[in-house]
Amino acid sequence: MRVSGGRLREPKAEEFVEGPGAPEIPCAHRHRVDRHARWCTPAYRQDFSRRRGGPAGPNSRSASSFRRTLERPWRRSLRRKYRALLLDVYGTLVHEDDDILRPICEQVAELGGVEAGAVAHEWWRLFREATVAAYGDAFRLQRDLSQDTLAETMRLFGVHGDAVALCREQVNFWRFPPIFEDTPPFLEEVRVPVCIVSNIDRHDLESAMAHHGMVVQAVVTSEDARAYKPRPEPFARALSALGLRPEDVLHVGDSPSADVGGAGALGIDTAWINRSGRRPPEGCRPTITVSSLRELLLRLRG
Repeated sequence: MRVSGGRLREPKAEEFVEGPGAPEIPCAHRHRVDRHARWCTPAYRQDFSRRRGGPAGPNSRSASSFRRTLERPWRRSLRRKYRALLLDVYGTLVHEDDDILRPICEQVAELGGVEAGAVAHEWWRLFREATVAAYGDAFRLQRDLSQDTLAETMRLFGVHGDAVALCREQVNFWRFPPIFEDTPPFLEEVRVPVCIVSNIDRHDLESAMAHHGMVVQAVVTSEDARAYKPRPEPFARALSALGLRPEDVLHVGDSPSADVGGAGALGIDTAWINRSGRRPPEGCRPTITVSSLRELLLRLRG
């Protein structure tokens, strides 16, 4: 098989001819390649049909058997090799702060006489809009955005309170998040350079990495890039830190928009970590989808 745009496709007849640029074929399979190349010639198929007294084509039994035997060695030799990995952190290597956000939303909802889901929806909407607007000279730290958008959410529901105090446990969680059990063996067994690319403040990420003893080759936070994923700045900064091109790396993350969408827009292959088995949203097209880092490691080993 051949790789085209990151996907496998059937080999074309001209790819099996001799000459400059022709692929190297193991000697044991040379005769199969020659026969398949002839089969792909219209004149050969017509002659075959005339001699056999029936139609012939690439879907005939003979052609199918050629294709199956031919694909095996090519599949093995064309497994994609990446020179480095870009890794998201929260939701990918460590747990997200969902269990911390829930009681915050419930407390605000009780004071405002509304459903906790309505509070969570409004807070997330405002936070997402704030991260989109926060880049370049207008960049702001994530902890400030979280506190300010919660305060705005509380005002919308007529709730009076201290948003900074309510968010204190969330900020503490970012610094000491629980780690997924498959993260340490994954980081230990990966044999290519790793660059962290995370929407988080530098101080909080450094605390989390020190807490779990994570050691990688490079780290890029939203604070470093002065922008949040899915904007291109964090990914571009990571590529620069590694000295690599988009086609050289695989970005791994759990967010369909920030990770899959952001990295994919730059031509970077993506691995969507879908630990909960949720349905992909419309437009989410990762290169590969896995349910864990353990599964990803197996896929990378091929």
